[in-house]
Amino acid sequence: MGVLYTAARLAHNGSIVFVPLYIQETRQSSQLLALVPLAMNIAGLIGSVLVKYLIQCCGKKACYFIASTIGLISCSWLLVDMNLPVQVNVHPGDNSTIPLTLTVTSQSPSALEFYLFSSIMGGAAAMVVVLSLTSTSDLIDDNTETGAFVYGCMSFADKLANGILIASIQGFHSWVCSDTVCTSFYGQVLIYGIGAPFLVVLFCSLIAPKPRQKSLTDRKDPQAYGSFETSEPVVEFVY
Repeated sequence: MGVLYTAARLAHNGSIVFVPLYIQETRQSSQLLALVPLAMNIAGLIGSVLVKYLIQCCGKKACYFIASTIGLISCSWLLVDMNLPVQVNVHPGDNSTIPLTLTVTSQSPSALEFYLFSSIMGGAAAMVVVLSLTSTSDLIDDNTETGAFVYGCMSFADKLANGILIASIQGFHSWVCSDTVCTSFYGQVLIYGIGAPFLVVLFCSLIAPKPRQKSLTDRKDPQAYGSFETSEPVVEFVY
């Protein structure tokens, strides 16, 4: 459960951090830099609301599968878009010995594609975070005295992993792009650095045990539920 929660947080926080950096890297407009994170947060809000209905309709494991697959689709979309053939512009050369001048323009997503893939990624990341929180609640179950310890440990692992990941990526960026101009470094981070946590979420959700469905006789405080069965006739509490 700790690995599941940490991976979900890595996908969410990583997408929030590195999508704006990728927009800056590809020399997009300042308007896009402001509106894309807003679109991601709105998509995350919508995804969080949909989780409730997806769990009721399909079950929690199916909901994990749907959210993780949506996140992987956004990463795959960016991968395909970045590997499309580059645009080559041919210009007449000024020097007679060099008849042609080639200008190679790297491929980058359009503004509409930025809105679409970032919204899909942000919505999927918010969904897996909400699902991981519900799974943590299932883990605690009726042992509410351990709730603070469980959430504290998972939050500590989440913050530690996020700090190490972001610091490592930024350090690697300074080393790789110190002498050259990088135009796809953060795009690769979004593809592989965010896709990997989605894969971990998908794997952990598949091997996680199914939460026990408690019957009415398993309740510790049956008086709060109106009626319960015992070896005696059914007792009803009227309020």
